[in-house]
This record gives sequence, C-alpha cells and structure tokens, in this order.
Amino acid sequence: MRRRPTPKDRRRALELFQGEVAKGEKTRTRIYQDLAGIFNVESRTIQRWIRGGRKHRYAAEALKDEAYARCKKGDHSWFDDTRYDGVVYRRESFYELNDFGGIRTDHSTKTCYFCGYSQVGLSF
Repeated sequence: MRRRPTPKDRRRALELFQGEVAKGEKTRTRIYQDLAGIFNVESRTIQRWIRGGRKHRYAAEALKDEAYARCKKGDHSWFDDTRYDGVVYRRESFYELNDFGGIRTDHSTKTCYFCGYSQVGLSF
C-alpha cells in the first residue's frame, strides 16, 4: 500500500537524485524508477518532485526548516548567508545624504520572517 510522502521524503529524493546524476552511471529514467522503489511511489511522482522547478521549492523548504530551528534557539548568524535572502528574511536598503558635504550613508535592514528580529548594517 502506498503512503503519502512527507516533505522530508521529497528532500531526500532530490538529494539522492542529484547524487546519482553527478555519478553519471544511470539514465534519468532509471534513477526515477529506482527512487520510486525506495519511496514506494510511482515513477512519475518522483519526476514531479524533481522536475518543473520544484527542486528549488524543496531546497527552499529545507532552508526554512534549518533557519527556523536556529531562530528558535535565538541564533541569527545565518543572516550573513546569502542563500537565505528572500527565503527566510527580508532585506530592505536605503541611503541618506548628509548636509555636511553630501556624505552618503547606506543602510541595510534584514528582518527575520519567523520572529521579527532585525539586523541593521551600515556602510559609508
């Protein structure tokens, strides 16, 4: 009896698929069939998980899971990693021109989607 796959199954299937493609020993069709046997789903289901832009969606879900776990612990060091930009935090940039000689100050604010934590960065 087939069971409903979880997002974790989908991420694992994507990782296995990418590993097999990198090896270059099997055709994509054969890889889909092998993964279908592992996850007890149809081959076309595996193809839907991987093809059609969905691989980016599941990669983003993995990033969200990781960031959420770190956010819960109060660790926002992942803000410096550009992979998370737009996925789990929002970046806003603006600049100011000072009256004293027109010095430009750039401000960049990153806001966490989960808890609202903000980090402000300045550059001159």
